[in-house]
Amino acid sequence: MTVSLENARAMDKRDPLAYTRALFSLPLNYIYLCGNSLGLAPVTAQQQLLKTQQPTQRYENHH
Repeated sequence: MTVSLENARAMDKRDPLAYTRALFSLPLNYIYLCGNSLGLAPVTAQQQLLKTQQPTQRYENHH
């Protein structure tokens, strides 16, 4: 198979795990290739962190 953008997009369309991309915070047009990390943060983890911070922010604003 020839390496090309067209072939890469065709493989992406056939990838049975492609739907999992939406589960992680990955900016558009960004390619993540790091194999030495814990990986990208799941969207749900970031949402939970924001929920946790909101009560603290309200408390700080009133004092």
